[in-house]
Amino acid sequence: MISQFAKYVPEDAKMFDEILDRYAKRKPEDIETSYELTQEGLILAQRWNDISSNATWYAKQYGINKTDFKDWSYHNYRILHELHV
Repeated sequence: MISQFAKYVPEDAKMFDEILDRYAKRKPEDIETSYELTQEGLILAQRWNDISSNATWYAKQYGINKTDFKDWSYHNYRILHELHV
């Protein structure tokens, strides 16, 4: 499901969806792909942490609810962080 907030960070949302799709399709015995996903997940988690930290800017820039945007972006950060671990 695409969030209403994805349009404010389209490239980041696209990368998030792609890595989750790759994660869902990976085979548990494919260690190389799992390792690549953890590396990418860590990098994207940092990006989503930055987005979450800048929720005030996004709220002012786009006239959106800061708390809702922060919750959404932090949720994406946590998913990627867990994927990394």
